[in-house]
Amino acid sequence: GYVGRTIGIKLRFDDFKTVTRDQSIAMPTADPAEIRQLAGQCLKRVDLTRRLRLLGVRVGGLSRPGAAASGPARGAKGKSGGQASAARPKEERPDEPTLF
Repeated sequence: GYVGRTIGIKLRFDDFKTVTRDQSIAMPTADPAEIRQLAGQCLKRVDLTRRLRLLGVRVGGLSRPGAAASGPARGAKGKSGGQASAARPKEERPDEPTLF
């Protein structure tokens, strides 16, 4: 399993307008109750007077439990450009989670 530091929600309204809200926490978590609470806090920051088509919850900033969460994965440069870690074979990227 993995733990995450950013909990987010995505809402899509009946007119297909989409909004997102995220909240980062100091200590990574995989606790469903904590994720639900943080998603609820994000939800309180959105006007819910319109009808919803979609509500999604996500966890980002993933790392392995006990691993130091000191920033981006080794070799990643973020959105500012540079060489992406995805260009290297999986064997050279042990810090990245395997989703499937």
